[in-house]
Amino acid sequence: MKILRVKTPRVKTLDRQAVKENINLVKEIYMFRMGPGEIILIAIAVLIIFGPKRLPELGRGIGQFFTNFKKGIQGETKNSSDSDKKDDKTS
Repeated sequence: MKILRVKTPRVKTLDRQAVKENINLVKEIYMFRMGPGEIILIAIAVLIIFGPKRLPELGRGIGQFFTNFKKGIQGETKNSSDSDKKDDKTS
């Protein structure tokens, strides 16, 4: 059995900055990767710190925070697009 060898063109110059950016991106992605063991450990720690009575209260508060945050972000984008339209009309 013969193995076919295909010649691929070699790149003479590497963009070292692009390579470094890609490596840093990969490092950032894998830095916060958590397995089930870590998630269980964090859940137990939160349960011990806050207790079972305050846990639903805490969840509700976090949910409201993210809802208000999302509304605030959407409101800013709407306001900025509205002000851009007003500036175009006055010009």
